[in-house]
Amino acid sequence: LLLHKSGDVETLRGIAFALHSFSKRNENHCALEDANVIKFLPTLLDGMDQNTAFQACLATKFLCQCDRCRNTFSDSCGLKPLLNLVSLDNTEMKQEVAATLWNISLSDKNKK
Repeated sequence: LLLHKSGDVETLRGIAFALHSFSKRNENHCALEDANVIKFLPTLLDGMDQNTAFQACLATKFLCQCDRCRNTFSDSCGLKPLLNLVSLDNTEMKQEVAATLWNISLSDKNKK
């Protein structure tokens, strides 16, 4: 995941797409968390490329089905870049952000 420092939009988009693909399967969540992927997602969400942010949002939505991942994402200051996506004029993005926030809200830690 050190590739994210390259700043290349195509590379970041590819990383976000791969994370989304891997995060769809619950059995991959532990491996993705062990790879520290959760802490990297806010960076992808905060980028200027909407396609990258959308794929990162989908990955976040799936990973935040796991309580441990929800807490790590919140601790990584991921909520602000996620919420910023709502301001985009993109209905599908807004729906995915809402679904992601729903998953994040299921954490007992985030209810405090």
